[in-house]
Amino acid sequence: MSKTCVYCVNENSLPHRDSGEKLVVLAGNPNVGKSTLFNALTGLNQHTGNWSGKTVATAFGTYTHNAQKYTLVDVPGCYSLKAHSAEEVCAGDAICSPGADAVVVVCDAGAIERNLNLVLQICEAVSNVVVCINLADEAAKNGIKVDTTVLQKELGVPVVKINARKKNGFEALFESLAHNQAKRHIAVSYGTCLEKAVRIVQCALKGLPLFANDRYIALRLLENDNRMWQKIERLCNNDALKYASIVSARHRALNFLFDYAIEENDISDIIAINIVRTAGRISRAAVCTRADNRSYAHKITDKILTGKYTGFAIMLVLLSVVFYITLKGANYPSALLSDLLLSFEVPLYKFLFALNLPDFVCNMIAFGGYRVLAWVVAVMLPPMAIFFPLFTILEDVGYLPRVAFNLDKAFKKCNACGKQALTTCMGFGCNAAAVTGARIIDSPRERLIAIMTNAFIPCNGKFPSLICLICVFFTSSQSPNLGSAVILSLLVVIGVMASMLASKILSKTLLKGVPSSFALELPPFRRAQIGQILVRSLLNRTIFVLFRAAVVAFPSGIIIWLVSNLTLGGEPLIQYLVSFLDPLGKVMGLDGTMLSAFLLGIPANEIILPIALMMYTSGGVLTSNESFLSIGSILCANGWTITTAICAVVFFLMHWPCSTTLMTIQKESGSFKWSAVSFLLPTLFGMAACIAINLISKLFLL
Repeated sequence: MSKTCVYCVNENSLPHRDSGEKLVVLAGNPNVGKSTLFNALTGLNQHTGNWSGKTVATAFGTYTHNAQKYTLVDVPGCYSLKAHSAEEVCAGDAICSPGADAVVVVCDAGAIERNLNLVLQICEAVSNVVVCINLADEAAKNGIKVDTTVLQKELGVPVVKINARKKNGFEALFESLAHNQAKRHIAVSYGTCLEKAVRIVQCALKGLPLFANDRYIALRLLENDNRMWQKIERLCNNDALKYASIVSARHRALNFLFDYAIEENDISDIIAINIVRTAGRISRAAVCTRADNRSYAHKITDKILTGKYTGFAIMLVLLSVVFYITLKGANYPSALLSDLLLSFEVPLYKFLFALNLPDFVCNMIAFGGYRVLAWVVAVMLPPMAIFFPLFTILEDVGYLPRVAFNLDKAFKKCNACGKQALTTCMGFGCNAAAVTGARIIDSPRERLIAIMTNAFIPCNGKFPSLICLICVFFTSSQSPNLGSAVILSLLVVIGVMASMLASKILSKTLLKGVPSSFALELPPFRRAQIGQILVRSLLNRTIFVLFRAAVVAFPSGIIIWLVSNLTLGGEPLIQYLVSFLDPLGKVMGLDGTMLSAFLLGIPANEIILPIALMMYTSGGVLTSNESFLSIGSILCANGWTITTAICAVVFFLMHWPCSTTLMTIQKESGSFKWSAVSFLLPTLFGMAACIAINLISKLFLL
């Protein structure tokens, strides 16, 4: 046996394959272990699914068993082949593709009846199907035993047990694929009348090179599935008479049904009801369930985690703990990394000088571009390397879906989608990654709302500056502690509430509409796979985000150095910007220096406070202070008060997205208009909040 990593594409088409190679599609409901099976076979540490940070695209990989090469296609998890979402469109196209040799349907042994709804639809659509029963050991702990012999007899397709995590049962799976021949298997009975109507349409389909079983296509046409009609039109290849005959057959079938008091709108309900009934009958025959011995601890835990009051309280506590671990754990590595990277500044300068470059250019590159790059890497890498694995662990054990459940009602009240809760969580790591993660939201309107309001969620780039200001002005601590983590958590809550308010405003103005519904599954709690989490979070998230930030850090460092060192009329260029912004800064409770730092820090939020410190100390290069005490002294010497600190913290929470996020927004929305709205929306919120805080402060003092 051998396995080979291949590639991933961002389209729904299946890959080309060599002669003699078999193409197998992996399908199944979300959270059944389908992607775990795919990764175990191909070695690709990648997910294709419905949660924040996972692509809706289709992933491909190859696996060789007994000299037979297989191309495996991991499609998004779905509950139905009917295209109600982007995931189901992608999955349905792959499953019903004529290029597939077989479809492997992965099922959760603990939820066979629910999984069988999709199995029956796939069996109806294609002929070569193998059913994989995964997580049987987990189901056994809950008193559930699946009789694969009975299940195989009922379905008429091979059924094998596997354990994707432990890599057990793969031999039986590929033996079934090797010897399984395409054939007709179980057909759900929809009643005498509908069955006759289906046969009428089936007769009209004869002669076409169909991509799926004619019975399945006939059912979709009777339901008036628009995508199916488009496919049939392409198959007819401008044969108007053939297409007209199919349309006519459908009308005859509908007239026949109407004679028996069955209207067109009833067809989908009849199909769904009979699939559910058949799934229930097969499940009762094949699944043996003892008295529910699921541990009361799990039941109680679920009630507590999703409780009306306890759910939110636990969310806040966990958020504080994650922030505390992240900030405490990243403090020392960040300092070491900063010292290491900045130690190369002088050697870099000497190297450039040895190349006979002008001193001006040497300083600009070494103490401008490189210093900002080093700063961004040193500040971003350690906290992200801690935060993203912690975030992924919560996702892996099944807690994040419960967070989405808790926040769903709040987002619905804001006329947004409940899935926005997932992109909100991702925003804590990186707003750009959260913008990309908004692809999981089906409605274009709701996807735009999630994209444009994610800048309200403080990301890892804002945390260092926020913690610094919290420690200096609110906790009087020389290092992050539990108190600072609690205050940061409260600020995060404010950011989330502002995001919800902005979502409500957008849904009532620029993006009017009714919130859509979505199926939210609460998966069972599982033990986290630490090894895979470290690889997945470090490679797929941390390095990816860090690279995108580093790309803009170097050129922005050169720009910052230029405006700080080039003079006009004896004054640095940056001083003109400070003077211009100072009146607005005073109204907002800040000053022109801080507003200039925010503007120059648009490439990365990590460099905003260092830029301000550079200007306050009249330095020409970015400044790094090792202690919060020295930072506090510099700020207080330049007129900072508690009011200034509060306004600065609020504006850190609510201002324009960084350049990386803005570029991602433009790419995802395909519109400069929505990118501009994404820039202005949080900025106006932040300005209004700062002005209000400043006015209240002055009134109180008076």
